[in-house]
Order: sequence, then C-alpha cells, then structure tokens
Amino acid sequence: MQADPFVQAPTNLQNYNAYSYVLNNPLSYTDPSGYFFKKLAGTLLSRKGAQMVGFSLGGLTGAWLGRRAYDRIMGSEGLQTVVAVALNFVPGCQVWCSALFSAQVNYYHTGNVGSALRAGATSAATAYAFSAIGDYYKGEYGSFAGAEFGEQLQWAGSHALVGGVSSVASGGKFGHGFISAGFTKMVMGNAGFNMNNRDWDAIVGRTTVAAIVGGTASALTGGKFANGARTAAMMHALNAEAPSSKRFRSTKLRGLDVTKEQAEEMVNDIELFVNEHYPEMLQTTNILFDLGVGYDFAFPTGHILLDYGMKYDLFQNLVFHEKLHVYMFQELGGFLNYQNASNVNDIHLWIRDTAAIMGAVYRGRSMPLPNLKDYPKPVYEFKGDR
Repeated sequence: MQADPFVQAPTNLQNYNAYSYVLNNPLSYTDPSGYFFKKLAGTLLSRKGAQMVGFSLGGLTGAWLGRRAYDRIMGSEGLQTVVAVALNFVPGCQVWCSALFSAQVNYYHTGNVGSALRAGATSAATAYAFSAIGDYYKGEYGSFAGAEFGEQLQWAGSHALVGGVSSVASGGKFGHGFISAGFTKMVMGNAGFNMNNRDWDAIVGRTTVAAIVGGTASALTGGKFANGARTAAMMHALNAEAPSSKRFRSTKLRGLDVTKEQAEEMVNDIELFVNEHYPEMLQTTNILFDLGVGYDFAFPTGHILLDYGMKYDLFQNLVFHEKLHVYMFQELGGFLNYQNASNVNDIHLWIRDTAAIMGAVYRGRSMPLPNLKDYPKPVYEFKGDR
C-alpha cells in the first residue's frame, strides 16, 4: 500500500490520513488514479462544473444555461474581463468569487489543475493585499485626495508594487501590472469623484472608469488591456469602494480640525462600524452640520444636529454620544420618558462614558465594547394628591 503524498483538502481532517481511501467514504467515491481530488477539481473547474451549478439552481434548464454561459464567457476575452470586474460587486464574495473565476479561466486555457489553483491563489492574495493597503493608508491619511503628494506616491506605489508582483505571478511582466495599478490609483484618487455617493450605479460607474484607465495604461505600455482592466477594477473596488475598518482612525489625524467634507465621510464610516457591532441601534441617516445653533442635539426620529469645528477624536466621540441619545429615546419610549427620569443625569453620564469607549475602540484601541443593555434603568417619581 502506498501513501497519498498530497493533502488536497486541508480543512477536512480525513485527508490528513495518507492511507485513507477517498476520505474514508468508499461507498460514495472511487479513486482509480490514486489522486481523487485532482480529477474532482478539474471537473468542477470545467464546463461540467458550470453545468452542475446550473442544474442545482434550475434543473435541466439551468444546466443548459450554465453550459452556454461557460462556453460564451471562456470563448471571449472581453466577456472574461466583464465578469471579472462584475464579481467585485457580489457582496461578501468578491475575493473568493474572483479567485474561483481566475482558476476557471486558467484551467480552460491550460487544462492543468495545479496551474489553475495557483492562478486562483494569486487572485485571492492580490485582493487581500489591495484591501490591506487601503485599510492602512486610509487609517494614516483619511482620504487619498486629502493626502500630501508624497503620501499619495507612497499609497499609489504600494498598489503598484502589488500589481507588478501579481502580474509576474500570473505569467505577465512586472511593469505592466505596476503601471496599471499605480497609475489608476493616482488618476482615480484625484479625479474628484463624490465617494460619499454609495448608490450602486455610482459605485459601478467609478469602478468601470478605473477598469478603463487601468486597461488603457496596460495597453500603452505593451501589455494586454484585459489584464490591466481586471487588476485596476479589483484594486479600486477593494480599496476605494470598500468600507474601511480604519478610516479616520489614525493618531496623525486626531490633532487636526474636522472639515465639513471629512465630517460627512466620518459619519458614514461610523455608521458602518455601528451597524457591524450594534445592529439594534437606529441608523442615523439625517444629520445636519453646523447650523449655528451653538450646541448638538439628537431627536427620537434619528435626526441629529452636529457642529464639526473640533478635533477628530472629539468629533467621533460626539457622533457616538448623539447616536446613543437616539438609542436611549428608543429604549425608554420617547424623549419625555428619558427627560422625566429622576436619574436622567446618571443615564447621561453613562451615555458620555459609553460613547468615549466606543470611540476608543473605533480608533483601534484593544478593549471590550460596552453592552448597550447595561444603561442605568430609569427611575420615575410620581407626585400628586393621595
């Protein structure tokens, strides 16, 4: 008996037994070659895989459509580019869907499972690198357009480096990927797009422009338009369009005064943070800035008035503070129930302290997030004739 030298499924503990046969499930599978998963991977990456997915979704009609779609896409480099760009908009699946598609395209052209898996791994690694770079620099400088020229060169240069390495790993030239990713970042970052517009048509439009810019840059330097377009679209979608977990949270920004544009962007970023960690809090979609009233105020409806003429960390804490006011109005059944509690001062102190902790965690401090149900329970004193 000869041991299987490959671990094809690292997440399946049965595969670590080199002497087991088809994952100890011989009633379901056979492995005449001795390397079952190689054949299985080839099947899933081929036309048969598309038919299987189609059948699972729509029966025989789905299988037929899956085969037709596979043949049309794999037979057209233009359609491959369109699909590669479109996959960046599949919520929660951008990285893995793109990686799988890259593996499919590679297998179609080479028929080699190993080469296809390497292509998929390269796509996933590239996506994660673009995303990590975006998170880092957004945390350092806030927005690309607001960064100094030298800082922009660092930011775009990091993307360019990833693009170049990815190009080499995919069998291309370093320079083509380098220029495509770096030039696209510089152009898109300074093009004046309204990045606060999160409508789907706006996001798709900006990403399409990035793909055209990257493809053109690649073609002008002797590379393929399609390769440059895919790299640029991935870089833009996973960097400029993706919500950052570190935006506006750098220590370099905390001593600076907030502008109105930055305040608007920061509120959107805080909203993403709150939605992730506290989905029970009412989404704040109506915020008015600097009305000259001289104070900040929250309404039970979720409307908030804010003055942004302060430092970054203070403004962030203020946003959390006012959002917690809205939350407490909800919890206690309205503003009057909040205001008429005899221990309203204690509740307000809890709001202040909780907002400060939330702001610290938002800026990257490692500490537990507070439990919103731990607020002081309201006490009411009823006065009147007995």
